[in-house]
Amino acid sequence: MTKFLDVSLPQTFVSALGQLFVRQLEISGNEASRLTESLFGHENITFGQVIRVTSDDLRIALDQAGIKTAVIKVSEMVELLTQINQNTLVCNACGEFPLAHNGGNVSEIKTAGNACPFCKSGHVEINLIKLRMLAWPDGALVSPETRQDFRTIPGETLELQDDGILVSIGGRLDKPLRDTLTKADLPIYGLLAYMRLEHKRIHSDEDVKKLLQHPEEFGLNNDRLDQVVEEAKEFLASREITNLPPKPKTVKKPQSGGGKGGKIIGGHWCVVEKIGEGRLGTTYLVYNTDLGETATACAKHCFLVTPENIQALKAEALAIWPLGHSALPAFRDFVTLNDGSVLIVMKHFAGPTLRQVLDKVGVLDPYHASWIMERARWALAYLHSEERIHGDICPEHIILRDIENHQIGLVGFSLATTETGAVSLGHSDKYSPPEQIRGELLPSSDFYALARTIIETMVGPAGLESSTMPDGIRPVSLRRLLKQMASHDIAERPENPLETLKEIRNREFGSPDSRAISRPFPRL
Repeated sequence: MTKFLDVSLPQTFVSALGQLFVRQLEISGNEASRLTESLFGHENITFGQVIRVTSDDLRIALDQAGIKTAVIKVSEMVELLTQINQNTLVCNACGEFPLAHNGGNVSEIKTAGNACPFCKSGHVEINLIKLRMLAWPDGALVSPETRQDFRTIPGETLELQDDGILVSIGGRLDKPLRDTLTKADLPIYGLLAYMRLEHKRIHSDEDVKKLLQHPEEFGLNNDRLDQVVEEAKEFLASREITNLPPKPKTVKKPQSGGGKGGKIIGGHWCVVEKIGEGRLGTTYLVYNTDLGETATACAKHCFLVTPENIQALKAEALAIWPLGHSALPAFRDFVTLNDGSVLIVMKHFAGPTLRQVLDKVGVLDPYHASWIMERARWALAYLHSEERIHGDICPEHIILRDIENHQIGLVGFSLATTETGAVSLGHSDKYSPPEQIRGELLPSSDFYALARTIIETMVGPAGLESSTMPDGIRPVSLRRLLKQMASHDIAERPENPLETLKEIRNREFGSPDSRAISRPFPRL
């Protein structure tokens, strides 16, 4: 239980509250705690008061908590009802939630039909309702009755309801896809949300039409279609806001023949656990069955690809295979599976991603941000010297594999290319430079993305929304370098920011020998 003065709230509710603040307001976990304290720490509150928090209340609390980076996305936080136990009793007159109170004046009500202790006129009853659905264009939580979304692309109307989506694509839905969605009880918008928000594969109305009418062009055929729909169903269930009990997950029996983990892919790679999702498929921690469980690696099962993408992946694997650098994942294997999908196996870096660190601690101070930047820049310097361009630098692709010794790993090569000026295979909306969005990839494109990543690391997501460099970045010399690296004008970006960065670190934080353990990394 977490106590706000003399009112105790269930820990599941408090956890949900923090998660919603983080997701809806785009703030860190630490900031969410401060915001919760500002909203509820100085008054005797009830559940009914909590769910009636308005955007004005939030703005005042944000100011009191000293949070300047939050972005209000919703007019009120009715979604806070999520994860309240499905048996919670609600007053049918005033909407309050009578709950056991440890010492205060709120009565303990355990039976439906009892009089409400607040308004004295209503009665408490179980009220199971679905409160919010996920808007597939931007991930916002909206009313289940919301038909269209006007926010994501100014001037355009995007359909959110399945019937409207079908009308927008001419009424024709691929039959195997329709049958699979029906069997899984997954709405069309759930698949669109998964493919857009998780895999970044949908960028236009034309992409929506192509996915729903020709899913094979996205690599969705045979077993892959079933797998992606199941993953989309879990993705949707974890984000939709409801006070209904969650449905139990269906766990597929792994193939026989493996040791720990069990499922064998690519002939001799045994899956230990799922690591994450990417643009082209799923990433797993695996080990080589011939060498044993200590021979671990990272396997990317790329099934969300077109035949053209597969050829590009093969060419890229051949180009990167001979590279060797401590911060880059060496290739272990490349397998084309019977269903046409591709398995790419690389060295596994243990440790949290920079994104996972930021989700826990919010932001990092200049000392730690600068060593992460320098190590990433060293890796890029080697990559560029071998005439390779990464093309997808972001917090998700920087792994802090040895924080004490300042060692990182650079992963996420699905957009990499071997040619300066080559056509880009894709881009990230938040980190990619203008030339990459236009379809061209340059070495300085990596510098731009790295600068944007470090800006977010130091000041939070709001630092990427301003057209000017955030004032909160210090020291001034580092701010100046980041501004140059993140310039839209390619000519303004420094050719070799590494030397400048080394000078800044030596001047601001001392020589490598004198740099301290006096700056501990935030506790994770």
